Amino acid sequence: MRLLAGGRGRLAFLVDGVLVVCLIVVVTLAFRVAGWPLSADDVVVFGGVMVYSLALEPWVWRE
Repeated sequence: MRLLAGGRGRLAFLVDGVLVVCLIVVVTLAFRVAGWPLSADDVVVFGGVMVYSLALEPWVWRE
């Protein structure tokens, strides 16, 4: 895996992972506290991950 070969690639991979996990935790907690249906939670999390991955060109801005 060429992307993980360098230190910057590993850091960017870690940052992406942490951001996605934080998104999942925050959205899930918000939906549970508000009492909203958890099926909508799945849609919001999926949409958030898609927007994040499409809005940022992967690996370019961090190299």
